[in-house]
Amino acid sequence: MRVTEAQTRRSMMSQITVHRNDIEKYSNQVTSGLKVTEPGDSKQSGTISRFNESYNRNESHIERIAMVQSFLEYQEGIVSSLSDYVIRAQELATQGANETYGPEARKAIADEVFAMRDSVVALANSKYQDVYIYGSSDDDDPPYDRVADYVPASGGLSDARYAFDAEYGTELTKKVVITDSLTIDVSTPGNKVFNNLIYSLERLGRALSGYQTDVDADGKPTGTGEPYDFEGDYETAFKQQSADIRECLDLVNKASSEDILPEEASIAGRLTRLDIARSILGITNTSTKEALSTLQEVDIYEAASNLVNAQTALNGSFMVTSKILRMTLLDYI
Repeated sequence: MRVTEAQTRRSMMSQITVHRNDIEKYSNQVTSGLKVTEPGDSKQSGTISRFNESYNRNESHIERIAMVQSFLEYQEGIVSSLSDYVIRAQELATQGANETYGPEARKAIADEVFAMRDSVVALANSKYQDVYIYGSSDDDDPPYDRVADYVPASGGLSDARYAFDAEYGTELTKKVVITDSLTIDVSTPGNKVFNNLIYSLERLGRALSGYQTDVDADGKPTGTGEPYDFEGDYETAFKQQSADIRECLDLVNKASSEDILPEEASIAGRLTRLDIARSILGITNTSTKEALSTLQEVDIYEAASNLVNAQTALNGSFMVTSKILRMTLLDYI
């Protein structure tokens, strides 16, 4: 079969197009460092897409872990402060229970106890990024409020009374989905951390001030409590005051062992789980990047060599075509 001039022209122009495409391809590889940038560039495009999705999803998990860690570390600091207050409250209660201290000496200790109570309330009402940490789902108002003062009134610090507001959502545990297989509790309801310590400090301060405190079946102050009758029967009143102070010391110890120390351990455990999860995600993403590198990244020296070869081939095609078909540069553009 006779090869026509038109067929020769088409063949040579096709070769020129191929060389031009090769130059563009290898130029992009040299510039980007990637041999696969579009789905059609490789038969492995589906695998590459899945790797990229996995990598991006893991990066989102890592960012979420960082935010939750920061939130938990803030709470860790709060609980650590509670432990410090417990130690000081134990010291003051032990000091106040010593019967060498009379009513007036005990009253002098009470002010520091009430200051601690107020500091603990402030910690319970802590905010992080403009939300109340221990309000759980009801995080737009403080979980602890000052309520009606004690009756009869003392006219001093022992009048103040605080209570957990117990609104809807305050006793729920907030959770965050961290990864496809890990969900973390990000906060504990405030009443489970602070109630016993606040109420025991309140009762301790009142006892040291010279006032009894009536409580309900759960040990929560009811807002009433008569003063000790030192004038009517000093010995009986003094013994009752000493017994109440010792009881408050037991309550402080109970708050520490049943609420604060478990919460401290719980936060440490949650932070450890986050560290492990972040480590696993980091290892996974390192492996994913290596796999993507194998599938996508180009040998820059090989790409540069291919680019030079493609340019040489294109120049050769121009020369051959121009000689055979006597075409000018205008025919190529």
